[in-house]
This record gives sequence, structure tokens and C-alpha cells, in this order.
Amino acid sequence: IQFLVEWGVLGASCMLLLMLVYFVFVLKNIPRAYRISDYRWVMAAAVICVLTLHGLTGGTYFMAQPLTFLSIAYSVALSRILKVR
Repeated sequence: IQFLVEWGVLGASCMLLLMLVYFVFVLKNIPRAYRISDYRWVMAAAVICVLTLHGLTGGTYFMAQPLTFLSIAYSVALSRILKVR
């Protein structure tokens, strides 16, 4: 609900779509990441998961410092998804 209030329908839809795509990607590729020791991607996934779980009660997505960490983690994850290194 807070996404809808703060960012509107379009912003909330984009953010929720980004989170859904990322979590589907994580579930499909986590075994491969451990096999090839891709620790950057594993750490990015850990940061996103932990801060998103905290955000369910703490408003992580609306504070400057955690949002900076999330932005960095999402950019590392997105570079992995797009295979840009």
C-alpha cells in the first residue's frame, strides 16, 4: 500500500514487477551461482532479500541509507541478469 501511496500505480507496478522478476531469477540460478562461486551475485541477492524482508515492517524502501544499499544491490543483480560485466 505504501508503494501505491508514494509512487502511484505506475511506480508501484514497476517496482513490484522488478522484485518479482528478480526473485524468479534468483530461484532459478542460485545453484549455478554457488557452483561457479559468483559471490558478488550471492551477496547482492542476500542484501535484497534481507532489506526487503525488513521493509515489510520498517519502511526500508523509503529511507535514504537502506535505499542506497538496495540500489547498489539491484544494480549488481541487474548486471548479472543482463550479463554485463
